[in-house]
Amino acid sequence: MDIQTAGQQILNKQPTKFYVFCGLEFGIKERYLNILKEHYGEMVEYDRVQELFSLFGRKQLMPLQPKLYVVRYDEDFIASMDGTAADTVKKLNIIGTVVCIYQSSKHCTKCSKHLAEFTVSFDTVNSVYIKKYLTADFPNLGSNLIDFAVQIHSDYKAAWNVCSCLNMADSNLVKQYSSKVLADLFGHRDITSSEQLKIGIAAKNFGYSLSVIESYSEDLSGVFYVILNTLIELEKLTATPHASSALKDYAKIWNISDVYHMFMNTYAELEKSRKLSAYDICSGAVYLLGLMQFQSIPPVNSF
Repeated sequence: MDIQTAGQQILNKQPTKFYVFCGLEFGIKERYLNILKEHYGEMVEYDRVQELFSLFGRKQLMPLQPKLYVVRYDEDFIASMDGTAADTVKKLNIIGTVVCIYQSSKHCTKCSKHLAEFTVSFDTVNSVYIKKYLTADFPNLGSNLIDFAVQIHSDYKAAWNVCSCLNMADSNLVKQYSSKVLADLFGHRDITSSEQLKIGIAAKNFGYSLSVIESYSEDLSGVFYVILNTLIELEKLTATPHASSALKDYAKIWNISDVYHMFMNTYAELEKSRKLSAYDICSGAVYLLGLMQFQSIPPVNSF
């Protein structure tokens, strides 16, 4: 079973009766367990899967109430697993949902072989889904901050922790920090100035973009190319709104006319930087950032 199918079942409150959660992405496993626990109202943990098989395989004097049953790292179940495992699960009258949790790749391989229709792999989760989960978890947190969390951490739980901290912080104070400063605060220094600038341009955020320019850690002459690449990406998103991109959430604040005029203005400044020996790149970049503050970006040479 793929993670999208399992997620849809669980989020829609229509879980199947048995899951095997495999892989290293603990955070989303925990998220789905919490949703299931909330759905049933009760979670019970067992040491062995066989105990549950015995429970559901015998007649009950008192009817069982639907619950979430969780078994973690049961080696005996793995050892006993064979070609009849799926049939055994299907025959059980499970009242509620049973979730078995494993992490080792060898366990995942065996579960995928014998319990393919019940096994969900959480080894790699697309950043699009991680961002979707975080947006639901932190509805009051700006999309640029969620993008930042996903950029510095590829796994959901680590990104969730970053968002949790940002969500509790003073929002006005956080807005004053560039992504570079935030990355330093969270002990991550791999995010590039170019990535920060792309987000600032796409969001039409003058203050943020200006702070990036002022502390640009790369060759400043590349700023114009970053702006041009950002505009090309935004143009693609306006034509294909369902395309996957870190700038997707910002495309709606751009129209094709503004993209075109901003592109032409940037290209004009790039030409000046090549022809004029005394050209100040920083001033040119600030001028371009200022154009984004107009309700409609003016055509090139309109001033």
